Amino acid sequence: MRAKYVVIGVVLGLLLLSAAVVLAGSLDSPGSPTDAAAQMYTVEQIYNQLDTGAAATKMTTFTEPSAGPDSTGRTLDEVMGLAMAVGNPDPPCFDNTNRYVDCGNGTVNDTVTNLIWLKNANCYGALNYAAANNAAAGLEDGECGLTDGSSPGDWRLPTKEEWETTLARAVELGCESPSLTDTPGTGCYSAGTQPFTGVMTYSYSSSTSDAVNPDYAWYVDLSYGYLVGYYNKVIGNAVWPVRAGQ
Repeated sequence: MRAKYVVIGVVLGLLLLSAAVVLAGSLDSPGSPTDAAAQMYTVEQIYNQLDTGAAATKMTTFTEPSAGPDSTGRTLDEVMGLAMAVGNPDPPCFDNTNRYVDCGNGTVNDTVTNLIWLKNANCYGALNYAAANNAAAGLEDGECGLTDGSSPGDWRLPTKEEWETTLARAVELGCESPSLTDTPGTGCYSAGTQPFTGVMTYSYSSSTSDAVNPDYAWYVDLSYGYLVGYYNKVIGNAVWPVRAGQ
């Protein structure tokens, strides 16, 4: 995400530089084409960086295009449109029946907690606290079945309080193995329709450290819906990322 924002900054910087040149009344090059001060990225390279992450090298020479702009490059409107779309993942989806709504892009919206969950609840296996948080923070479109337009930095681990809210109804219903509700939210996951895939019936990490012993953290045991503190952060637990919904 940070790299993409840097690229966006480059685009805006080029636009500001162009305006400054016009106001200054000088079109002189800062140097020869092989001079480092004169080398620059093309608009096409910036567009491709935003679109696919393709690496680019600054241009050191100029070749007259053989055709018009429609076949040789991108307009500034195209570049700005893509830049504005970067970092804006798909919004939550809704229906009039269910607590959990499958958005069809690798995510499931929980209309009770307003969290968007990764549909695949077992993409990473067991990771320690730091590795789990880093994995969730690096999750993006194209990984773990996602087609939601998300970027690194959009996802994270649930907090202790978010886990408590997520499990509350299932605990009231006596749901076990796993302690989650079904898609409508009116029955137990194991007996009803299931909104997620790969749900494990053991411990999942939270992002919340223990206040007394910061080298320990909270995790949830989905076998019975227990939230348990005081697990050492070096111990591996399952990873289930979420991102903000509404």
